[in-house]
Amino acid sequence: MPAAVHVGDMVGIIAPASPIKNEFLCQGELYLQNMGFKTMTAKNIFHRMHHVAGSVQDRLDDMYQMFTHDEVKAVFAARGGYGSVHLLDQLDYALLAEYPKLLVGYSDITALQLALWSKIRLSSLSGPMVATEMARPDTINDLLLRSILAGTLPEANKLASAYLQDDNVRFLRAKNVVVRGRLLGGTLSVLSALAGTPYFPDLTGAVLILEERGERIYQLDRYLSHLRLAGVFEQVAMVVVGALMLPDPRENYLLPGFINNFFAADSFPLISGFCYGHCPRSFIFPQGIGVEFNLTERSISFLSHWVL
Repeated sequence: MPAAVHVGDMVGIIAPASPIKNEFLCQGELYLQNMGFKTMTAKNIFHRMHHVAGSVQDRLDDMYQMFTHDEVKAVFAARGGYGSVHLLDQLDYALLAEYPKLLVGYSDITALQLALWSKIRLSSLSGPMVATEMARPDTINDLLLRSILAGTLPEANKLASAYLQDDNVRFLRAKNVVVRGRLLGGTLSVLSALAGTPYFPDLTGAVLILEERGERIYQLDRYLSHLRLAGVFEQVAMVVVGALMLPDPRENYLLPGFINNFFAADSFPLISGFCYGHCPRSFIFPQGIGVEFNLTERSISFLSHWVL
């Protein structure tokens, strides 16, 4: 289990996916410093090779540097984009298991987080990244981020429950329902790409949370259909659909009907319109931790600690 992260602790910053811009990284570092954390950037963070942030070895070295550093208490991704998948079959999971730390990020970082859970049961945080959300900090739920990093369970449950009480949240097959399961998920296209590989988690009885940005509706259909053909929706206890944004915002009105229709024949409860993903003040959660969704009382409770 990773250590909790408190004011005064050092956090490391890596770029395991797409290249980053220095100005955005500096803005994000300032946000972390204003939160009370010290920051350390990985040695290869500004490297670039074609469309990714350096060679596979550069990015592996940065992960090892931050995970094994005695003073670094958590590791933040600078941004997503693409490229995390290159690391999955090269990572020394046994080494990372010796130095368990929270990996914070989402989007393309979903691949690393699910691989860490699948291989060594290491929980990570699906949350904001340094050179994206933290570069525009008014888009982050600061209280929830601080609470999740520190593992303050009662406060985290209260702050998480507010997301289920949002008027934009929609429920299907959810009357008088309480669902418990491991909370796992992330970006839909990444999950779809991992299905059928050794890095895809066991979703038996899980609460699966999904989000996506910038994909056309037929692409969303393709990703969801791939998961269905892989048997995922026969395993889960519930699906939570977060922010979905089509390339043309004028077509977003099509999404609620599409989602309801896609899951119409399933028996599990469905939540949609949930504020998670590429959206302001996104939900933040620890991957793989037991959770209870009380859909009658509209409350979310994490059932165990994810940090020491």
